[in-house]
Amino acid sequence: MNQENVLSQPSVLIVDDNLKNLQILGLFLQNEGLTVEFALDGHSALIWLEKKNFDLILLDVMMPGMDGFSVCSLIKKNPVTRETPIIFITATADTNSIIKGFETGAVDYITKPFIKSELLIRVKTQLEIKKARDEIVRNLREIEYKNMLITGSIRYAKAIQTAVMKASHSGLSLFPEYFCLFLPRDIVSGDFYWLHKIGNKFLIGVFDCTGHGIPGAFMSILGVTLLNETVIREKITDPHLILDRLREKIIEALGQKGIFPEVGDGMDGSLISYDLHGRRLVYSGANNSTYLIRNNEIIEFKGDKMPLSSHPIM
Repeated sequence: MNQENVLSQPSVLIVDDNLKNLQILGLFLQNEGLTVEFALDGHSALIWLEKKNFDLILLDVMMPGMDGFSVCSLIKKNPVTRETPIIFITATADTNSIIKGFETGAVDYITKPFIKSELLIRVKTQLEIKKARDEIVRNLREIEYKNMLITGSIRYAKAIQTAVMKASHSGLSLFPEYFCLFLPRDIVSGDFYWLHKIGNKFLIGVFDCTGHGIPGAFMSILGVTLLNETVIREKITDPHLILDRLREKIIEALGQKGIFPEVGDGMDGSLISYDLHGRRLVYSGANNSTYLIRNNEIIEFKGDKMPLSSHPIM
């Protein structure tokens, strides 16, 4: 038998102070394809467990120095070994001992003399359960690791998104009293705000992208980029013209063609322009309203029903 096959076999530790019992049980399990190690007392068993991980422990109750119940309790208190299944194999068959065996953490309790076929079924059942549990644990750890990597990337994306939006904050020095409440539902947001001063006009926009999380964040960065192109490079400053141009750019960037495009993403938004000299405010909205609070009254200015993307009514 080669080394690879030996390493792939389930490993069992048999703990019994009777050497003959060890030999009989060990030979039987080895013939069934299991890797078997032996311990004549509880102390030796604990030393074995410091050196090697076992898939199953077969444990006698009546042993000199430290009985099986004490050994089982110590194994279950150790975070390294507590998940290792333990089956008691003992001549102690009274009800109190059986109950105590399960209370200390055993998964099964077999009394001597045992029937080999029954013992083998119980051993294989626990080994299959252990294998399935180990597979679940491995999968969970892999998921946790991948989640950590993904979360790290998302947090980095959040830093980029935040930096992109804060880049326009300098113009807010014109307003001595202001606040910005930005609370994403996820780590990154599908909503964004945009600020820009051009000439004597100060532009403020608030936008709601389709989707949340990463898709929404991509759309928000696209929106900021296209707004900057429209206003800074193309010198468009009227809110309704900015939104019209933004709609065209989004449709082009996402390749939205036909009545029902393959990529149906887009955004809604409100955009205002404040004339710093004339103190005149102009508003335009795409599926979003703007609200004016005056004399304890909220006044709603509704935008049109057209989103900033391809739409069936276009």
